[in-house]
This record gives sequence, structure tokens and C-alpha cells, in this order.
Amino acid sequence: LCSNPRNIYAALDEFFNDEQDLDISGVVKVQRQLELTELPLILQIQIQRVEFDKVRYIPIKNIDPLPFDEQLYMDKYITGGVPSQAKAEYETKKLQLKKLKERQSQMLAINDVGQSVKNAISQTRKFLETDFIQTEMEMDTEELKETTKYLSQVQDEIEEKTAKLGLEISLLEKSIDEHFEQYKKHPYSLFAVFVHRGEASYGHYWIYIKDFEKNIWRKYNDETVSEVPESEVYNFADGNTATPYFLAYI
Repeated sequence: LCSNPRNIYAALDEFFNDEQDLDISGVVKVQRQLELTELPLILQIQIQRVEFDKVRYIPIKNIDPLPFDEQLYMDKYITGGVPSQAKAEYETKKLQLKKLKERQSQMLAINDVGQSVKNAISQTRKFLETDFIQTEMEMDTEELKETTKYLSQVQDEIEEKTAKLGLEISLLEKSIDEHFEQYKKHPYSLFAVFVHRGEASYGHYWIYIKDFEKNIWRKYNDETVSEVPESEVYNFADGNTATPYFLAYI
């Protein structure tokens, strides 16, 4: 979860498309690619949530949500599951998304005093419009008006570009999520979710298991077994410390 993937597919992409260069006999470097030659009856996915804080030198728990669905399709991760052209187009989209997000990060970056470019311009404009500047500083009134007008225009342009970039990212993410929509020959159904609530060094565990015959979820929490709504199993709210760390699909 170090790179904060948007969903379970993005996390699997990182695992299978691990862009490592392997040194073969010290002569040539090749890029490692992973794919499955066959699929298991039970697919188990571990979500690594414990990270090491290099500043405080302690283990910490990553509680960022990692959305997953009831159905998981593994076509793009198995040999011959999807055409190579579709994979190439998918990788191109992901590269475009990476570049857009880098631009977005630059536009929204915060400096050492906690200000973004947009906020800094806004605060400067507001300061120039105060009574102190207009009465105490020996500045030409028209020049002052032109300066504040220009800063206001720059602020509007930044807001417009930020909104446009956000929309581009949203549309591209949707396109990426739907790219392999037609390839569904290898489906899995979620039947167990292991959950941990707490921090890296302590907490409590329980498990949700689906009863396919009755189409219900049950929560096994120590000696207590109870039926729960799907909304509890698929709870991806920010700040929720009850986080799935192991998924079982069949």
C-alpha cells in the first residue's frame, strides 16, 4: 500500500507489473514481468498494511482504504487472458494517468510555510487590498488595482486548470477501470475477509464469511457469530481502522 493504489486491481497491477530490471549474468538487463500460467481454486490476497516509519523508527499501520468488489476477474493476469494490444493500451493509459497526477501534485504542492501557489496568490491579493497597504504604503492607486486584478486573474486560471486536470484524471481513471470490462472468463467470488482493527503493535481480529446458499454475510468475532449487512463488509470509509488485511476468493 506504499503507493496508495485506488482499488484491488491497481494493487494487483503493481504486483504483476513490478518494473524491476534484472541483471542477467552481469551482461544484459531485462525487465521482469509476472503472469499466472494457471489459477488456483482459492485465490488468497494478503494486503500488507504494516510499514516502517523512518522518522520515528517504529512500525505503523496503513489504514488507507483499498476498495474491492464481490467479483474479481483475473483475465489480465493469466497467460493469454487478454490480447497483448489491449495490455499495451492499458499500460499507455496508466502512464498518462501517472503524468497527469504528477502535474496535479505540482499544482497543489505545499511549500515550507504550508502554502500552495493558489493560496499564496490569494493571500497576497487580499493583503494588497487591506487598508494598511492603501493608506500607509506609498503606492500608486492605479498600479495597485492593476496588480490585484492581475493576481485575481492568475488565481482564476489556476483554479480553472486544477479543475480541468481533476476532470481529466477522473475520466482517465474510469477508462482504466473499464478497460478490461469485456474480458471476464476467469471470475472469482469473494467469500472471506479477514479484518484487523487497531495499530501495528496491537489490536483485534475478526473474519467475515459469506454463506452462498443464503446469500448472507456472517461475522465471526471471538465466541460471537452474527449476520451483518454487506455495507459492513465493504466499508471503505476514510479513517476506518477496521481494515481488511487478507481476502479469500473462490
